Amino acid sequence: MLNSPASLEMRARVLGLDREVPLLDGRRVTYVNLDNAASTPPLVDVVRAVDAFMPYYSSVHRGTGFKSRLSTVAYDQAHEIIGRFVGADLSTNTVIFGFVGTALLGISHHIVPILLKTPLYSSAMARLSLWLWNLSILAGTVTLALGLSQGREYAEWIWPVDLGILATLFLSILNLLGTIYQRNERILYVSV
Repeated sequence: MLNSPASLEMRARVLGLDREVPLLDGRRVTYVNLDNAASTPPLVDVVRAVDAFMPYYSSVHRGTGFKSRLSTVAYDQAHEIIGRFVGADLSTNTVIFGFVGTALLGISHHIVPILLKTPLYSSAMARLSLWLWNLSILAGTVTLALGLSQGREYAEWIWPVDLGILATLFLSILNLLGTIYQRNERILYVSV
């Protein structure tokens, strides 16, 4: 199976699989990569394509010059192709922040007062956090759909959206710390 023509052809397409490395005892052996996550060796075709594009590379989503616009188009096309290939879409950030983040913020604002047997420090601050959070999620989703991005995985939303999220987290932490400070329950649970 490993020596089948198809397997050998695929191995030849991965950069560096044939590279020998020294061992501590002085012998040289073919390197075996056991970390195939973010550091997976690239395909030779991908390296060639990146090398061919490098003279034209410039800031992605930040700039109006020819090279910047060309890089942005290339990035967006690659993003779309890879997204289709792996079955991803624009909703990834929305799911991470809109669902998971919202759930964590909601649960923390609900459970902390129960555990501490005291009302939430400020219901108004909690409502403001809720609205600021939801507006940030909406703005992030809309601006990403419009092609505005920082170009970083899971941090693609533009910086004004980041500020909205940070402001929400600051208000939420302040509200939860205020609740902890005014608590009636003197014994703190590990989760608080």
